Amino acid sequence: MALTTSNELYTKLLTHLYGEDLKKLRALQKEVTKFSKHTKRLKDDINTVVTKLKDDSIETGHYYVQVIDFLREIAHCINYISEPCLNHVANNHKGLLSQQKTELVKLTKDVSQLILMISNAITKDDYSIREQVLKIQQTVVDDIERARRAQVRRIKSREAGTKNSVLFLNILAETKNLVLFITNLYKSQRDFITTMRSTKE
Repeated sequence: MALTTSNELYTKLLTHLYGEDLKKLRALQKEVTKFSKHTKRLKDDINTVVTKLKDDSIETGHYYVQVIDFLREIAHCINYISEPCLNHVANNHKGLLSQQKTELVKLTKDVSQLILMISNAITKDDYSIREQVLKIQQTVVDDIERARRAQVRRIKSREAGTKNSVLFLNILAETKNLVLFITNLYKSQRDFITTMRSTKE
């Protein structure tokens, strides 16, 4: 499933960045590209799928298109994290500071929890976890804001250089986007399934 793949890619990306493992980051970039191509194929096939839906299911088609759009955006976010991480390590720039790693490890844990919760909900066709999803989403957003403020303090105290700051702030920004798109995908998938059921009745 695409959400499980995005979780694996995101987690591995940051793990390989911490270890400054160029070989693994290069291999992972190929997986990221493959995932991106997969979501592009899904988007390219939208006409075929929507045409097969019932004639009176305009809303269903609308939500299906939204789901695919969000999947595509998730793939973009992963790529926008992967390429800078690879370039940073390939150019032998200084690695992340221990405090940055600590902040990202917490973020990764929360993002992973959110993705797995949503993935399980979709698999089990259980959309009653909306409040839990929003709570974890807010936790991630709060973590990102704290990490961003901490990075600004590090910049002011000259603990972090330009390349380090650009990479770290980019990871935070794309993680925030990733979480918003994943949450929106959950909502659209829920609406897609609900609408599809109502058209069958």
